[in-house]
Amino acid sequence: MAKCLIYKHNATSDKSLNFIRVGNPSPDFVAFLMRENGSSDLSGVDWEVAKTLQETEADGVSFQSDWRAFLASKLGTPRELVIRRFEEAKVTGGLTETEALTAIMERDCRGFCECVGIVEDTDLPSDRYFRDAWEWSD
Repeated sequence: MAKCLIYKHNATSDKSLNFIRVGNPSPDFVAFLMRENGSSDLSGVDWEVAKTLQETEADGVSFQSDWRAFLASKLGTPRELVIRRFEEAKVTGGLTETEALTAIMERDCRGFCECVGIVEDTDLPSDRYFRDAWEWSD
């Protein structure tokens, strides 16, 4: 069975409405993160982390002028740590299925949503006509 990632975000200023977004990670990519015998060469990870951390135009300019200095300014931030764990997992593999799905989910959350959980696709409503009206309660 396929796993789905559930993200909760507020679509309006009314914080009582907990709309959800469903992510469907590729089973091939999850298997890639779970593979045995990944590489131990992490030399390209810093570049990938810095590249992923660009979120504004100013970040892009800073990145292009000196990506190492740009990365140094972001080291230790919560977002940098999440991206680093994800990029290292892409290189080394060896994650469990839950760890791989969690890494994908955390990478996708950028402040606009909250990571809620991992569910079987069969646990979701089969009628997707009103999918934008689905709500999640903890």
